[in-house]
Amino acid sequence: MMEVKLVSLIEDAIPFLYKLLSNPLVDQYNTLGIHKEIRETEDYFWKLKQQEENNQSITFVIASLDNQKIGLIALDFSQPKFKSATLWYKIHPDYWRKGVATAAVLKITTMGFSQYHLHRIEAGCAVQNIGSQKVLLKTGFIKEGCKKEVLPLLTGWSDAYIYALVSKKA
Repeated sequence: MMEVKLVSLIEDAIPFLYKLLSNPLVDQYNTLGIHKEIRETEDYFWKLKQQEENNQSITFVIASLDNQKIGLIALDFSQPKFKSATLWYKIHPDYWRKGVATAAVLKITTMGFSQYHLHRIEAGCAVQNIGSQKVLLKTGFIKEGCKKEVLPLLTGWSDAYIYALVSKKA
């Protein structure tokens, strides 16, 4: 598994984010849509920063130990009383099948439970996204079920598997 670090999302990441979010392979199982202009990415960046300021989410750039930008990962928080969040991530295809997603998910879930005192972290992925299914299972998530035709992908409506990881603290 490749070692990675989670780096705060700062403005100098916008060119990398555009490269990531304009890649059709990255968008294959995601609902964000392909960014056609860097302005879309700039707007998206500021939306993510606003959500962080409002304590609605935390978003990080996934980077190699030598600071090569690899992807994006986040926890979107639910209402405080539920102590839960939804995990999502996007990895540049050059780094697929190298353990990057697994390493990043382990880091952010540990952070979610220890620093943010979450009770539950959820994740979902298109049923066709075998890579993400493997990552979630390897990192301890349990498959809870399947939502029918919930993801509007470029190929049409897709079912999504739903996974959850619950804090080991009682």
